[in-house]
Amino acid sequence: MKGVARMEQKALLRGNIHIILNPYVDMIPHEDFFKLVAGAIAARADDIARRFVAGEYPRNSMGFVVLDRTAPLWKPSDKCVLIVAAIGDEGKDFVSNAMAKAVEHRDHGVDCGILVYTQKGRLAEGDFRYGFSVCIDGLYVGGSAQSELQDRYQCTLLAADINYRVDGAIKAWEEKTGPGRWYSNENLPGKRYADPLALAAMKSFDLVMP
Repeated sequence: MKGVARMEQKALLRGNIHIILNPYVDMIPHEDFFKLVAGAIAARADDIARRFVAGEYPRNSMGFVVLDRTAPLWKPSDKCVLIVAAIGDEGKDFVSNAMAKAVEHRDHGVDCGILVYTQKGRLAEGDFRYGFSVCIDGLYVGGSAQSELQDRYQCTLLAADINYRVDGAIKAWEEKTGPGRWYSNENLPGKRYADPLALAAMKSFDLVMP
């Protein structure tokens, strides 16, 4: 699933969402997955707009990058991007910052703020110099445009909201499809769990009890 689209949900700020892939196709169809993501981003847009109008936030824009929590640990973090979102007129200007925060967090296993302020030697040339990032139940989110604490606050809410919406959709799919062993409509294992060549190579033999 690839594509760029504007948020369909009504929000006080406009934004663009780029969904790189949908790792839950059987359980959450593409259209439903986009609505799920757009709803979570629209909620952040509304909150950011209200806080900016109140004088709490310095900008009425923000960039977010969300990594795929189904990606295996061996996969490079920069290849695990699930969602890129730019909120407000300046949002796109902060996407690179958000990307750096999420990738550095996943690569090093530590909040980007901890790296910047207590473990500088773990950051290489070209890495980002500000925190923070978040990881909730394996979902890494980087965000940028406000103060560091405000960025972390918005990322925390976005991560929790996406997890809540995704897990709720999967639960609804489970209830609809009934009992089964595998997360697929056909109730079959994924290819990496049932490679036919590996099965064909198995040899049969009789077990003899002593």
